[in-house]
Amino acid sequence: MGIAKLVLSWTNDTEISDVKDSGRLPPSVPNGQRVYAVGDIHGRADLLADLHRMIQRDAESAPGTPVIIYLGDYIDRGEQNREVLEILAH
Repeated sequence: MGIAKLVLSWTNDTEISDVKDSGRLPPSVPNGQRVYAVGDIHGRADLLADLHRMIQRDAESAPGTPVIIYLGDYIDRGEQNREVLEILAH
């Protein structure tokens, strides 16, 4: 099972049609900031390490410090549960 990955790169000028007249602001990330959301790692440290390298390469093209958000299951199913927790702890 692979890691479900989603890269979010909203800017302040993003338009969201569902927000009109609701009084809510559309989702946004500060200018120059990148946010990466990683979901359902499921004990696959090998894929997590690959994804971290991809994020690092992508983040080099953006100013500021990247923000990584982890969602879903960190461990379960995979055989590298301890390794996943070690990667996330650093």
